[in-house]
Amino acid sequence: MDGNKRTAVYLVELLAVRSGHRLRVDDLVLADVITDVARGEMNYSELAIWFTGRLERVATDEPEAFAPGVESTDDQ
Repeated sequence: MDGNKRTAVYLVELLAVRSGHRLRVDDLVLADVITDVARGEMNYSELAIWFTGRLERVATDEPEAFAPGVESTDDQ
């Protein structure tokens, strides 16, 4: 009701894109996994393994170490 699960899904997808990956999963399946986490039916280790099998690297023009739109702080 309060939107925490929707926010979690948005942030997962945002972080995947920013790190040069795409999440290969149906939206309904992702919603089920997020719900399982919220209910305590899936722990962090299980979630990490689940994501590992569903992330694929996509070609980007950005260096791998930096997320798109984020400037390096090395020059400061």
